[in-house]
Amino acid sequence: MELKFTETAKGVERATAWGDPAKGDYGMIVKYRAGAQRGWHTHSSPIHLVMIAGTLVFESEGAAPLEMGPGSGVTEVANVKHTSRCKEGADCMFIITGSRPYDLKLATSPIPAD
Repeated sequence: MELKFTETAKGVERATAWGDPAKGDYGMIVKYRAGAQRGWHTHSSPIHLVMIAGTLVFESEGAAPLEMGPGSGVTEVANVKHTSRCKEGADCMFIITGSRPYDLKLATSPIPAD
């Protein structure tokens, strides 16, 4: 099966590898170009992320930023604001899985502006 990638934000693409994200029990491959980022957002159910390539900087509300390279992973907790950015120097690729329908709700930054 050849994956069909669709751009979901500037520099961010994803493709369904198995299952149906609209219904649950899915796996998706996500690619970020080096330097690309996804703004603050939430998901209504947990999502599991495992890095394949590059270094992703993942930041969750109330926690220190986490730099993740190939083989590392994180669970994106339901309804907790978070953001991610691919470090410069190499594109990022990771897999996300979930057992409930996938959604993404944009959110404002939990960090107050100076």
